[in-house]
Amino acid sequence: MNEDNPKVEAVKRWLDREASGNQLVAELLWLSVGRVLLSSDAANSAVVAETLNLAMEMPGHQDVQHIADWLKVAVADNAPWITRVDDLGRPKKLVKLNTMEAIVAEADKQMRRKQTGLGKSSAMVSGEEELHFDVGDGWSLVKLLSESALDRESRAMRHCIGHGSYDGHLHRSDALLLSLRDPSGKPHATIEIVDGKLIQFRGKQNLAPVEKYISKCLPYFSARKIRCQTGYLVTDVNGIVFSASNLPEILEVAGDAHLRNERDGTSLRLPREIRCGGRLTISGYRFSNVPEYVECASLRLAGDPMPNLPPSIIVAGEIDLGSSKISALPEGLHVRGHLKLVGTRITEIPSGLRVDGILSIPDTSLTELPADLRTGGIDMRRTSIARVDAAWLGGGDGMPKDLVASESGLEHIVGTPVFGILDISGSKVVNLPDGLQVRDLDISRTAISTVPADACITGKLTVSDCQDVSIEVVSVGGDVDLGYSRVSMTDTFECGGKFVVGWGMKGRMPTRLKAKTARFASPVGLPDVVEADTIDIFNAQIKAIHGTLKARELRVSPKFEFFGDGVEVAEVSVGDALWGSTALTLDEAKCAIALHGNLEKDHNGEPTTQPFHSFLTGLPSGGKTTIVSRLLAMEEVHLGGHREFMLDTETTPEVPASLLPRYGDFDTIERRQRRNAAAAHQAQRELHEVTVRRNYIYPFPLLRPIASRNDGRVPSTAFDNPPDWWTAIRADLERNMQTCVARPLLEGRPGQGKP
Repeated sequence: MNEDNPKVEAVKRWLDREASGNQLVAELLWLSVGRVLLSSDAANSAVVAETLNLAMEMPGHQDVQHIADWLKVAVADNAPWITRVDDLGRPKKLVKLNTMEAIVAEADKQMRRKQTGLGKSSAMVSGEEELHFDVGDGWSLVKLLSESALDRESRAMRHCIGHGSYDGHLHRSDALLLSLRDPSGKPHATIEIVDGKLIQFRGKQNLAPVEKYISKCLPYFSARKIRCQTGYLVTDVNGIVFSASNLPEILEVAGDAHLRNERDGTSLRLPREIRCGGRLTISGYRFSNVPEYVECASLRLAGDPMPNLPPSIIVAGEIDLGSSKISALPEGLHVRGHLKLVGTRITEIPSGLRVDGILSIPDTSLTELPADLRTGGIDMRRTSIARVDAAWLGGGDGMPKDLVASESGLEHIVGTPVFGILDISGSKVVNLPDGLQVRDLDISRTAISTVPADACITGKLTVSDCQDVSIEVVSVGGDVDLGYSRVSMTDTFECGGKFVVGWGMKGRMPTRLKAKTARFASPVGLPDVVEADTIDIFNAQIKAIHGTLKARELRVSPKFEFFGDGVEVAEVSVGDALWGSTALTLDEAKCAIALHGNLEKDHNGEPTTQPFHSFLTGLPSGGKTTIVSRLLAMEEVHLGGHREFMLDTETTPEVPASLLPRYGDFDTIERRQRRNAAAAHQAQRELHEVTVRRNYIYPFPLLRPIASRNDGRVPSTAFDNPPDWWTAIRADLERNMQTCVARPLLEGRPGQGKP
């Protein structure tokens, strides 16, 4: 699973919020809900589309809250199933659940078991419950004050407020947990309010409350000015709260508004006019009418709430129909922001459409676009559209005129070819248009044979998985990324950023190259003349330089054997900056070669590299796992024949900061190995941009500290002689830290193939 994928990041951020700051709960949510939502079978489902737009508006959002509540209880109880894990460190119970329905059913079952031992609900218990608001006719809202009160509410309502899930709310001054009680003291709905905003309003078995109970609470919400945007409740500009079953003819909302039909077959009616100062979302099942007039900052439809857009509509920003069943757009529509139609049933774009932002139509059945279309840019990934006129682009002031057509049926680009981004990777384009002006150009996985000399590329050029491409331009303003291709370049070439020759490159390099940074990972040979601030040939298997090379830093492997007279560098780094390297002057490096034949030892006879015996530490979500997994996936980690594995830890803030650095913090690895720590940070930034050809090896977290899946599971001989440094670290981890430790990403001796 590609952890840099925007979908993955969106789901992770959402699940982290649902975990309420509990890291272990967030990991369990990721291994259950996240895994299911992002599985190959569900990747294009409406549920994922909902997730990536606005999680709080998802039809399944309440289900995920329910699942999170169950996992919070399990973590609080130290449930034994959490530590029963598979070889990837995933709890077996969660791995068996392959659909959202199965996860919800398991949460229901476990919570029913938890509720079995609780007592029955009764009238208010002094000191544990108190009257909060009299709603009339003997009904009341009761404030829950104790853990026992929450448990009783959970038993009566058969949902997850008890068992520790919400105990933390009892100590928060901004949180309210309320129970709607009838005259006999029986609960019928439970309410969570945080900072004056309604978070949850649930009936029995965690279902949406029935209308009669919603109506009972409306006076309270209005009187206390509670902000309600749950889909079935909305607060207008005057602070009056309406339910979705009784909306006014004219609804005006100061901020965001969400109107949702929760149940199929119910004849709910939308307001005749809607004015919304923020984002208006209309979702769920079909309403009985379409508003006559809508004015809002942005509009989103999800599900099947209406068959078509309102006849009169003013939207200041974007319109997102990507999660809806809308199948047609009105003619002459003007969208002042982005128009998102991802995966919709729309088969034709109407005449006169104007989109000031980006027209986003991936995964639709569209085969052509109208001649009078005007838009700031087009995202047409995975469509069958064969022709694009550049005159369509640039609909809004200052828009970059981006065309993203990767993996599409695009064959021809006509008109004046001026673009911000032109991504035609994986398309059917075979020739670039004459006079092309573009910031970033990606022609990967195409049959394009020439990047013509008259092309003007001010940003990045990406060429990957191409055959026999002639790059005739002599300069590129930004980066050049070449990989898995056969290319032929001009004699002289200059780029304003990084010049990267990746894995699998073949062909003819320029004879003279000038760049800010030059990195060679394939043995295609160096140009005769190279000028750059930093030149990296560590992975290129280059052992000798005979031409002219000028740089501040030259990075080579320990096997390097010869510097020619044309080499002028201030520093020679032997090894990898991230994992530890030795910085030498050019004279010191030449002396070491004269003494030892290569750079495996320095001029003093000391090894220039050694196995990585240090922790890579940093802030949560700072990219540590990404960097290491990429290095391992690309086989860029060389540990001198030692076992290759990764220890990935997440520690709680309470852990003393002094613990980790004594083993070798990221910034304090021996100065002899890396004199300039800034080089490591530069490597970290660059590695974030490395393209990995095969899938990432994703490190699923385990839930208890172990060194390896071999440790304690198979005979100890499978993990030969764990080093002393690991034994010391593990002892401190188990004694002083609460931590999640990931399995090794690679196991086995070098040469055994993929893990």
